[in-house]
Amino acid sequence: MHESKKHEPLIREGGEIGNLIRKKDWGSTSLGIITSWPQSLVTSVNLIINSKFPMFIFWGEDNICFYNDAYRPSLGNDGMHPAMLGAKGEEAWGDVFYKVAGPKIKAIKAGERATWNEDFLVPIVRNGAMEDVYWTFSYSPIYDDYSNIQGALVTVMETTEKVNSLNALEESRRKLELAVNSANLATFEVDMKTLEVNGNILLEKWFGLDKKQDIDMNQVLREAIVPKDLNRVHQAIQKAMSYDSGGDYNITYELINQQTKALLVVHAMGKVHFDENKNPVKFYGVVQDITEENYQKQKLKEAFDEISEKENQLHFAIEASKLGTWDYDPKTKTFLANQRLKEWHGKPKVKLITLEEGIEVILPKDRNRVKAAIADSLDYNTNHEYDMEYTMVHPISKKHRVVRTIGRAWFDEHKQPYRFNGIIQDITKQHEAQSKLKEAFLKIEESEKRFKRLANNAPVFIKITDIQGNITFANKLWLTFVNKPLSEVIGTPGFINTHKSDYKNCHRVYHKAYKNETVFELEYRVKRHDGRFRWVKNTAVPRYNSQGDFEGYIHAFMDIHEMKIQENQKDLFIGMASHELKTPVTSIKGYIQLLCKKYKDSDDVFLTNVLTTVDKDILTLTSLITDLLNLSKMKSGGLEITKSYFNLYELLKKTIGQIELINPKHTISYPEMCEIEMLGDQERLGQVLINFLTNAIKYAPQSCKIEVNCEVTANEVTVSVKDYGIGINKENQKRIFKRFYREEGKDEKTFPGFGIGLYVASEIIKKHKGKIGVESAKGKGSTFYFKIPRVNNI
Repeated sequence: MHESKKHEPLIREGGEIGNLIRKKDWGSTSLGIITSWPQSLVTSVNLIINSKFPMFIFWGEDNICFYNDAYRPSLGNDGMHPAMLGAKGEEAWGDVFYKVAGPKIKAIKAGERATWNEDFLVPIVRNGAMEDVYWTFSYSPIYDDYSNIQGALVTVMETTEKVNSLNALEESRRKLELAVNSANLATFEVDMKTLEVNGNILLEKWFGLDKKQDIDMNQVLREAIVPKDLNRVHQAIQKAMSYDSGGDYNITYELINQQTKALLVVHAMGKVHFDENKNPVKFYGVVQDITEENYQKQKLKEAFDEISEKENQLHFAIEASKLGTWDYDPKTKTFLANQRLKEWHGKPKVKLITLEEGIEVILPKDRNRVKAAIADSLDYNTNHEYDMEYTMVHPISKKHRVVRTIGRAWFDEHKQPYRFNGIIQDITKQHEAQSKLKEAFLKIEESEKRFKRLANNAPVFIKITDIQGNITFANKLWLTFVNKPLSEVIGTPGFINTHKSDYKNCHRVYHKAYKNETVFELEYRVKRHDGRFRWVKNTAVPRYNSQGDFEGYIHAFMDIHEMKIQENQKDLFIGMASHELKTPVTSIKGYIQLLCKKYKDSDDVFLTNVLTTVDKDILTLTSLITDLLNLSKMKSGGLEITKSYFNLYELLKKTIGQIELINPKHTISYPEMCEIEMLGDQERLGQVLINFLTNAIKYAPQSCKIEVNCEVTANEVTVSVKDYGIGINKENQKRIFKRFYREEGKDEKTFPGFGIGLYVASEIIKKHKGKIGVESAKGKGSTFYFKIPRVNNI
């Protein structure tokens, strides 16, 4: 009695059979005590014992028997009940089991569909004697907690009386009398010659009969029976009117109650009587309203379907999520696990795993924590919930698996735990990802610390700006420069304190670089804490986060104020010197040309050679002075371009002729071309070409071969000069067009000059809206080129 109360929450109500189940000593059966039963068995038993429809369950390998109060009368009053409850199927039913129930259970467990048998003869011993009993029944599968078929649900109704009533007229009349005296039965009588229908009051209501009129049977059927069943009812009546059929009529169909217009599900049974010539004369029968019964059957079917669907969904969810499941019995200290969890424990073939075995596979450092959590969950005074993360170690492969397990404990009316179950998930990958992420954050944090230490000890100003251009970091040197704490600097614009004359250009360059996420360089003036402006050179490189998203710039500043002052002084000197040198050099050049002309036919070879050499050097000096003057004009914004139409081919031929005259040892090849009309500054473009050619001669001391090429399209002209000299390193090719830059050979004194010729040439081409460039490899020569529009380059 103590045990039944203890487990009353599992088996609820259920009338007489419910009480018997709770009182029975199940520990002596193969099922074991109720608390060890699978949830699916507990659910199924609760379902049948609380149903008003006769039901029976065969469960497990021994086909243990369960039934409900509605089924109880079918077992008679002597012997079979209550001994059959909990008995093995073959022992309880004997031959009936081997002939009927056994094969059907076997088919169900083999995966075949649910069966349905109607008016099936099963002779059984009851009330002390063998009886012929007729049954209408269905066998359906019952799934256990792991989606395996472990039993059969039998929904059954004994139809012995119905069958016997149809075997003999007297028995039929007796059943009709009983039916008339019972509620919700309609009786009918049809004269088969006239087809006139008569019935009781209930039949008149359902079928809309009028006693004052003779009503044809076919008309009655057409008006009351729903169209989808009408043809089937006609066929059943036609079959009953055949003598060979025995005259039996038995059918279920739907009709519209002609009085209330409600839809009824009815079961009609009857008998056709024949004369001596085997012709039908009378048709008697009853119609029973089974709407509620049919509704309950449908609901029962839906309930079983829903249970089956939920079980399938749970099974699929567990499999899809690759979860382990566990169901712990606090009494036996063992737990039932699904196959996945068994394999994690290295016990794929065992039925139950002890708690001690489960603890053994946990990493030693986690064991006490897990034990404490289990004990806490099994304490009634807690919230009974269990949620833990720990590491399992496979006993054979030694593989480590980080898992998270979630569950709950269940308690009886005595506040004692009788069940503790839940799920377990392998989170190894997530754990590894979190560890790597944490490690990455630590590295980033350490990297930021190292950066700040380096920045604060760097001999240059360093600032970091975000995508809005506001300062997020500044090193100590910059803070000293502006004499402000970091808190006052953070959030201020990156170009704060910039000289108003430089501000517009700074923003133009910054926004252009920002749009393309490129490096930029700027030289501008910034106000120091004492109010004075200092020249700085700002080199900014874009910075990105770990996802590759642009986050702003890192700026490195150099104080170039002193260098800028010296540069201005140098520019002033260059301008003055070149201007002062131009007049005397022009005079010297004139006198030398007069001397060359006067003594060109002289026999004094030494004199003619000296005059030629001096003339050549004067030309070089003139070119250098011109470059210096142009540089001075460019610095002051005064390099002017005067455009006019000219013949490019004539310019090439003239310029190449001048260079060949001064450098007779060199061969300069160029293509024969027709006239190419251009719009541009002929003198300035000639200056560019002279620079290309003199550089080709200067930087190719071991080669006397130079190639000039010209490519012409409808809109553009490309002129190139190729030499076979020392070449230019790839990393220096962009710097070659900057002011004062020179490419050096093995001995830097080999190639004299100031490094301003290509700088001036690049500015001339820019003013023609063209492009200047070089293609070169160290030791393999260089090809300098420029491209300009033919006409529209203003």
